[in-house]
Amino acid sequence: MHAVLKVTPALVILALAGCASAPPAQTAVAEVAILGINDFHGHIQSADPTPRVLNLPDPADPSRKIAVPTGGAAYVASELAILRKDNANSITVGVGDLIGASPASSSLLNDEPTIEALNRMGLSLSVVGNHEFDAGSDALLRRIKGECPANGCAMPGFSGARFEYLAANVIDKANGKPFLKPYVIREVGGVKIAFIGTPLHEVPDMVMAAGIKTLRFEDEVQTINHYVPEIRAQGVRTIVALVHQGGEYAGDFNDPTYRCEGLKGPIIDIVKRLDPEVDVVMSAHTHNAYTCKINGRLVTQGYSYGALVSEIRLKIDRRTGDVLATEATNHVVDQSTLKPDAAMQDFVEQTAKQTASLRNQVVGRLANPLTRQAQAGYGDSSLGNLVADAQAAYARRTEPVDFAITNSGGLRADLPSKPGTERPIVLRFGDLYAAQPFRNNLVVMSLSGVQVMQLLRDQWQGHEAENPSLLQVSRELTYHWDAARPIQDRVFDVRIGGETLNLQRNYRVAMNAFLAGGGDGAKVLTQGTDVHGLGLDIDAIRWYTESATATLDVQSEGRIRRVDAYGK
Repeated sequence: MHAVLKVTPALVILALAGCASAPPAQTAVAEVAILGINDFHGHIQSADPTPRVLNLPDPADPSRKIAVPTGGAAYVASELAILRKDNANSITVGVGDLIGASPASSSLLNDEPTIEALNRMGLSLSVVGNHEFDAGSDALLRRIKGECPANGCAMPGFSGARFEYLAANVIDKANGKPFLKPYVIREVGGVKIAFIGTPLHEVPDMVMAAGIKTLRFEDEVQTINHYVPEIRAQGVRTIVALVHQGGEYAGDFNDPTYRCEGLKGPIIDIVKRLDPEVDVVMSAHTHNAYTCKINGRLVTQGYSYGALVSEIRLKIDRRTGDVLATEATNHVVDQSTLKPDAAMQDFVEQTAKQTASLRNQVVGRLANPLTRQAQAGYGDSSLGNLVADAQAAYARRTEPVDFAITNSGGLRADLPSKPGTERPIVLRFGDLYAAQPFRNNLVVMSLSGVQVMQLLRDQWQGHEAENPSLLQVSRELTYHWDAARPIQDRVFDVRIGGETLNLQRNYRVAMNAFLAGGGDGAKVLTQGTDVHGLGLDIDAIRWYTESATATLDVQSEGRIRRVDAYGK
């Protein structure tokens, strides 16, 4: 005898539910991609200066290399769109110095165009670098919030950053709290990822002291490790550190072995000291490129100026949140093969029009291109010589000056910014601005002969004996150095105006206010006396090039001469 099934309303509902298509089951492993850029420095367009050129294997003949122009906001946007299409679950991040030390098309407009371009690229978050503080912490906050300075915003409709800025190790001295958010947690592909950001703790040595006087910069590793338990307490197991510090690497920017033999620099020690719960470190600052594993942990960097987009691929266990595997690829933003994003290109061109008349003003002529690179055995570059000579001459309009100095790190591009074959070279204001974009004040101060000698010796503090960060000097100052000697004896035969440095007398020295405030480790300059303001560095070099009665012919000439075996 067959049982009779009694149909009830509840059974009808269950039957209908069974007929409906069930949602696809989530896989046990989430695959997500982190897309990153670093050290963009406001290079939103290729109009000024020249895009970064990479020498890459020729696809038609891999045995030879070809020069490939890279970067620019419209091309970066296109590369990001391609990578997002290939990665259903992705997030785009920055690793600092996205603004600051920018060419004229961005810097003259307070870097507002770059922040807006990053908004349009879909940037989700970024750590601040040292150059975000170039104009001071107050100016940075105004740019982030979209608040206009007293003279108004430079770009119509500017509303600030729609992405999150991070700075875990930057503390407001007044209240002891982080200046910006230390970290954020984002859900990507159904899993939570924490991003914690730290600029390098040496920022106070790299920007104008007055602009960050209310802030304290703490150790990167100690700060990150401090926040790891707090992040884990929120159930997050995937942690990405955005560290604006890096290393030097001469190998391929994509190392399939991740061994990166020969990598050196501060990033190695930072990574080794980090809490094991940190899964990935994205680095910056040194304008190098690498995909490495240090103690089994993935570490990346992607050159600068938008030349590369770094892609980090993570496999994450959905149940535990643990990272199961990491891979990375640096993708070339190749202007010769990519089609620029049309909307971004239009934005860039419209922005460029705002500064075109100023950028294109002719300000002088050069016999040959000037570079930041010194000749073998020398420490002075042709561009450094021009800038220092210009500052000395500019200062002498108002008072006697013995010599001038400028920091090499303040020289950001060669002259002209776009190389060509024309001779003489027509120099334009945009070229000068690309080379000196900081608009630093110039000052003149008195230093004793003892302090001058200390200044020269201190160039090796914190640097390798053979690789110091040398000040550039005007023609009146010359000296020799020997890497084989101890620091106290490394500099010798110092002459000013052709005469041996007199330790007993005072000298009047011109320099930018960044150096005068002890920047780049030049602490002895804070002891200078009788300090007077002179104007802006960009005004000094413009006055000098415009005042020249003939085409300027400047060389790297051995004002700073290396005499040991390495310099021969």
